[in-house]
Amino acid sequence: EQLTKDSVIVGDMTVTAQWMGSVCHIGEDYYASLEEAAADAAKSTSGVTIELLSNAPLTETLEITTDVTLDGSAEKFRVSRSKALLMFRVKSGGKLTIKNVTINGNDMSYSLLYVDGGSAVIAEGAVLTGCSNAVRNETMLDVSGPGTVYVGEGSLTMTGGSITANH
Repeated sequence: EQLTKDSVIVGDMTVTAQWMGSVCHIGEDYYASLEEAAADAAKSTSGVTIELLSNAPLTETLEITTDVTLDGSAEKFRVSRSKALLMFRVKSGGKLTIKNVTINGNDMSYSLLYVDGGSAVIAEGAVLTGCSNAVRNETMLDVSGPGTVYVGEGSLTMTGGSITANH
C-alpha cells in the first residue's frame, strides 16, 4: 500500500522508505552520491554491493580498498565523469567488480580504472568507454597510467563486458 501526505496509520505498520534523490544503495542504506557509498563501503570488512538506482556523476576518484561490486542492475546505468580525473583506483587489499554498468570517461584524459595492488573484475554487462589518452605528460602518466585500464600491480580479470570506443 502506498502512503500519501493524507494517510493515517492506525496500529502497527512497518514502512520502508527510500529517499527520492538516491543515486545508489548498499542494502537498506541509500546514498545521494556514489562517492558517499564508496566511503561507507571502505569501512566494511566483507564484500559490499553498491547497486545503482540512476546514472551517477563522478566528481572525485573512488579509491577501493575492500571487496566492492558496482552493479548497474538490469537498468544498465552509467557512471560518468564531469572533469578529467582517474575514476577508479583499486589499491592493495581492494577488489572491484564492475557489472551491468557503463563507465564513461566522456572523452577526457586519465584512465577509467587503475589497478594499483588490488584486483578488478570486468563482468557481464560492463562497458568501459570514452577514455581519451591524446594528452600525455609524465605527471599524468604517474597518476593515470597509459590507457583506459591500467594495471600497475595486481590483477585484472575479464569475465564479460567490453572495453570500447577509447582513443
